[in-house]
Order: sequence, then structure tokens, then C-alpha cells
Amino acid sequence: MAVELFAAGDLARVRDFAAREAAGPFATVGRIGADGLARMVVEGEHPAAAIEGDRVVETFGEARRDLVLFGAGHVGRALVLALAPLPFRVVWVDPRPDAFPGAVPGNVTLVRPADPVAVLDQVADGAFVLVMTHDHALDLAIVDAALHGTRFPHVGVIGSATKRARFENRLREVGHGPAAIARLICPIGATGPKSKLPAVIAAATAVELIVADERLKAVGERRSEPLLASVGGGRAS
Repeated sequence: MAVELFAAGDLARVRDFAAREAAGPFATVGRIGADGLARMVVEGEHPAAAIEGDRVVETFGEARRDLVLFGAGHVGRALVLALAPLPFRVVWVDPRPDAFPGAVPGNVTLVRPADPVAVLDQVADGAFVLVMTHDHALDLAIVDAALHGTRFPHVGVIGSATKRARFENRLREVGHGPAAIARLICPIGATGPKSKLPAVIAAATAVELIVADERLKAVGERRSEPLLASVGGGRAS
């Protein structure tokens, strides 16, 4: 067993490592010397963690899927908690001034935009999109934008079979074809329990998201880059 001590002079290096870890997985190779462990970040492929003599290979972070969640109602709050230990980076979007709770998990960034739909323009390809705002018209506008092209492989909306039928009609009216409409997942969490409790809907939706993420990774899709910094908002505490 080895114990590594950090002093005040190491703060900049620790902060750099923390920022790298938040952005995704990375590895370091270090040598144990008289002054402790001297690390160098490995670019490109990440080697497996190992200790070989005085050579130490360490891995940090994990691959996280970007997920944009529109709406901070009861289900949105429950879903954020369900996703806290899971491999997602969540951008939580709601324009209302007092919509968000006072504290949120560390994998969440809060965004309070004047135009929620415009947030999608600043999101990296490959992100998942979930829509559960306080306004059905806003839900439809976000879905309309998210289904244009194939940037977002998973677009889901809270609702019912009736809401899905209504959305399908409106999406056809604004020019979406059958293939795009078929990509819409509505209602979310429908493959799980039938309970309407927010925590149950959130749990069922979290399972759907994990399954979708694993399926995409299994066919060789590279994880998306982190969401652009220009999205704005406050980092969770």
C-alpha cells in the first residue's frame, strides 16, 4: 500500500486532473522517485492500470453520455437524482427563475436560457434529449428541433399514448417523415412499471437510457465530446 501526500503547491496540478476527469476518461504514467510520484498524462489510447516496478499506470474518470433534460418539474427532479450515479453528464434546462432545487448532483449543469430550444444548437452530436417542460407547446418545439437530422440518437418525451398521437400529427404537419417520427420515444418509461409516481417513472426512464447508451456503444459509436462550454448556466454544487 502506498500513501500519496499533496501540499498547497500541488493545487494547480490537482485542479487540472479534476478538470480532465470531469471531461472523461484519461490515464497517466508515473515514475516513483525520491520526490514521490511524477506523472505524465497519456494521450490517445488509455493503457490499463498497473504497477510495474517503479512505473505506475493509473486511469481516471469514465465515459459519460451527454444528456439534455428540459424541464424541472417533479419527474425531472426525480430523474436527476436517478441519474446521479450513472454515466451521464446532464445539462438541465428550464427558463423559470426558481425552477431548480437548491442543490443538485455533481454531474449536472444548470441552464436558464431565454430560449430553451436554442440550447440544442450548442449541444454536441450524440447527446440524448429528454423533454418534460411545463408547456406542451414548448415540448413540441423542442422535439421538432431535436428530430431534424440525426444528431441526437435518443429523443424522449414524457406523456401518454394520446400525447404521442397528437405530437405525431403535428410533426407530420411541419414536415417530419415517418422515419423521424418513429425515432420519438413517447411516453418515456413505458416499458417499466405502470406507476405514475415521479420516482418510478424516473427509474424506468433511467433503465431505458442505460439500455440505449449500451446499445449505441455496442455498435461502435464513439461517445460524444463534452457539451460546449458556451451553453452557460451554473455548475452544480
